[in-house]
Amino acid sequence: MEAQGEGRACPADLTQFRSCVAKPCYSWVLGEWSPCRVEGGQCGDGIQVRNLLCMVHDGISSSTFKQVENTLCEELPPKENLLRLPCSVPCPGDCHLSEWSEWSSCELTCIDGRSFESMGRQSRSRTFIIQSFENQDSCPEQELETRPCSGGKCYNYVWKTSLWQDNERTVWCQRSDRLNVTGGCSLQLQPATTRHCNPACKKPFSFCTQGGICGCERGYTEIMRSNGFLDYCMKIPGLADKKADVKTNAAKHKPINSKMHDIFKGWSIQPFNPDGKLKIWVYGVSAGGFLIIVFLIFTSYLLCKKPKQPQHTPPPPKCLTLAYDGDVDM
Repeated sequence: MEAQGEGRACPADLTQFRSCVAKPCYSWVLGEWSPCRVEGGQCGDGIQVRNLLCMVHDGISSSTFKQVENTLCEELPPKENLLRLPCSVPCPGDCHLSEWSEWSSCELTCIDGRSFESMGRQSRSRTFIIQSFENQDSCPEQELETRPCSGGKCYNYVWKTSLWQDNERTVWCQRSDRLNVTGGCSLQLQPATTRHCNPACKKPFSFCTQGGICGCERGYTEIMRSNGFLDYCMKIPGLADKKADVKTNAAKHKPINSKMHDIFKGWSIQPFNPDGKLKIWVYGVSAGGFLIIVFLIFTSYLLCKKPKQPQHTPPPPKCLTLAYDGDVDM
């Protein structure tokens, strides 16, 4: 501050300090929740509790809170749903909900990478933890929750799958930034997690292949029908010390648009039905062959039989007529 006119100069130090005792700060602090306690049992509905403590702080940032008597703090806050919380301990076989996941980043609904809305969406989910494998079908699907947000980005979502292993595979949803997420992919387009060959592979030495069709075990070759289904597995001879990969397909080299293919489509010269029984035409061929053999035997018998010699009756003797000429010698 400067002096005005001919006044005397103002003192340079206008602020004075002196030490004092700091007034402590008292406040209520909530403790941590206890584990879920179930009265009279090991699982089911229970209660979680926590303590309300009166703590003091001297106002210095480096100091910590210390617990003091409750009378030093102000009026107690309302205790409803503050110190006691209902909880549940899952029993074996029950479906237990997991905790909510963290909120996802803000996302926009986009078409071809362009957004037509100003507000985006955040989502989070939680799933059911199956306590018993036998009750997995009784547990509902995961829960999904969304809320509006601003400043979102455009993402694409695609289903990803692992390789088949024992007719099962893992399926998950992946975002365009290669982050695996829950939700976002269309449930209608979700790939199957289990694979079944149709018809089922019930032939001996057969199994369901990666392509969803029936194949044969090592050492056997597939004998296929003209419709592409497995007829039976035939053992490959002499495969003890050799590696072979032989596959026989009756319709593999036939022209697809051939008229003969259309005429004989569905025909098969294999003697066994899919259930392993002989086909009807095998019995017909056997009966026809038997009749032909009987006919040949009968014909051979007739041809080889010695014919009887014809018996001729000798003609009766002719009577001689003598004429008498009056000779004495007669």
